[in-house]
Amino acid sequence: TIAMGKKFNELNSKIIGVSNYIINSYIEKTNASEKNCAVLHNCIDKSAYNDIINKFELEKLRKRMGLKSNDFILLYVGRINEEKGIRELINAFSKIQNNDIKLMICGGTWGSEFKNNKFLNYLLEVLDKKVDDVIFTGYINSEDLKNYYYISDIVIIPSKVQEAFGMV
Repeated sequence: TIAMGKKFNELNSKIIGVSNYIINSYIEKTNASEKNCAVLHNCIDKSAYNDIINKFELEKLRKRMGLKSNDFILLYVGRINEEKGIRELINAFSKIQNNDIKLMICGGTWGSEFKNNKFLNYLLEVLDKKVDDVIFTGYINSEDLKNYYYISDIVIIPSKVQEAFGMV
């Protein structure tokens, strides 16, 4: 990999990463020149969130999700796997004794797939009596996901790893 970094430097090529973490890792592993590296931060199109949101439609979404108007919504968006920190989130949520606080989990066990597996079964066991206060939506496409952000009170990102391409 050091040879690769030297080759890029010789070619006067530019390396573009989506985070400081990726670029710093690349520089460290290849001895590449910092001047040949740039960060183009992963981002969202903020204009997609400028829509005038129809409160009636948001209320319909809350109803469809089985939520009452006074429910306080915690939102997790991402894959349901260990490194995303969802174990810790579920452990903490299972201790909350207020039934008006709901946890909405938008994501699959791998990408858009939502399959039963040992880790998901473990999470459901931890939830025990709180399982009725958790809504698993499965994968939500980015165009519709904004509505889930709008109906939520808090977004929780419990990731335990350096997110190289964090989309949430």
